[in-house]
Amino acid sequence: WEVALNAGDNTIKAIAKDGKQSLSDEIQFEYQTQKWGKPAYLQAVLEKEGDITTVKVQLMDEKGVRCLEANNFIRFDITGDGELIQNKGTAHASRKVQLASGRAQISVNRGQEKSIVTAKVDGLPTQFITME
Repeated sequence: WEVALNAGDNTIKAIAKDGKQSLSDEIQFEYQTQKWGKPAYLQAVLEKEGDITTVKVQLMDEKGVRCLEANNFIRFDITGDGELIQNKGTAHASRKVQLASGRAQISVNRGQEKSIVTAKVDGLPTQFITME
């Protein structure tokens, strides 16, 4: 099977049919072709769902290209009313975790007041992520 992928976001959908019945599945992913330089900073994105916010970070070079081979360790911490969902023994619920393809994430029980999550990779500026 050969398919041309575009740089950036891609979606692939498979549909199987057997008479009147059909079944489908879909995946979405990012395809990166740009070369990256030396890691320069962390970029964070928040995804909210109910009382839980997921903090997703990725290691970027000075031109804003994700460093796909980055496998540095990252440490998350929190100040304020929220609480990290941690110590679960998984890559998405640990205070200290190794980046995978330049990415890491942790979820936060937000609480009622303002919180600040920090993401720290040795040798780079700490990323401060405000949640309200």
